Amino acid sequence: MHQRSVSAIVVGGGHLITATTEYFPVRLNAVAEFARELGVGIHIHSVGVSHPNTWQQAAGKQLHRFLQDAYIASISVRDEQSADHLVATGWRKENIRIALDPGLLAARTFEIGKRSPRQRLRVGLGIMSPAVVRAVRDAPTGIDDAFWIAAAEHLVAAGVDVYLFTTGEVGDIRAAHRLGSKLCERGIAYDGSAIAPGDDADLVSRIAGFDAIVAQRLHASIISYAVGVPSVGIGWDPKVRGFYRLTQRVDYFFDDRDAQPDDISARVLQAAQSGLDGGLRDHHIATCEDGVRSLATLIAKGN
Repeated sequence: MHQRSVSAIVVGGGHLITATTEYFPVRLNAVAEFARELGVGIHIHSVGVSHPNTWQQAAGKQLHRFLQDAYIASISVRDEQSADHLVATGWRKENIRIALDPGLLAARTFEIGKRSPRQRLRVGLGIMSPAVVRAVRDAPTGIDDAFWIAAAEHLVAAGVDVYLFTTGEVGDIRAAHRLGSKLCERGIAYDGSAIAPGDDADLVSRIAGFDAIVAQRLHASIISYAVGVPSVGIGWDPKVRGFYRLTQRVDYFFDDRDAQPDDISARVLQAAQSGLDGGLRDHHIATCEDGVRSLATLIAKGN
């Protein structure tokens, strides 16, 4: 790569400003070193930020070092909660922009096929490995195989076609296949064709084919909202609740420590029948596009 071919580095999307492990801090500091080598600024765009009091000590020091890097030219976060958490690291509120998660542009980025007419609802159950929750917090999660089995039983009894899907994380895929085996043992009908998406386009297309989903992974909820599929979110991290608050759908959010399978199944059926507020969704997508345009303007100005 020729140095003159790069005018800026953009880091963004996802819950990157967190330090529960050293995974993100190490990579972000590598980006900062690369920026210094090239002599260009770093634009951090539409990231989620966890509160510093949740950061591990060593990883937190590395992340603080990155956030203080002189080559950071601009930063935007995806919600007000993330802005407040960033302020807690020493950033000034007036230097932080809000730019909604770029996952909201999924329907405008990938080709979404037309739905074929069908008699039965198709509900996707977005599976996440419980090990992820255990790695992030001390409190146990109530979402395990028994929970999903009970939810699937309720939905199948209601005449719904049940699908298992993941966003592609390896541990989630293993957990979904394990759950699928248990469903088969109990004679519960389900479709596991969406467990391991081939790529991002495949994931978006799969979610777009559902009438509603239940999801723990935040980006499953973001993608479903983007493609017009109503979702029920199961929270294991404040970022999930934050998205449902942003989209004014807190009635379709449950905390994972007290969620009950029958409540979840009833609410996802309600979601499938009620749909989404199309005007509000269009507003959020337009706001997301504005954030991308603002980023492009900053880069073009060399700011």
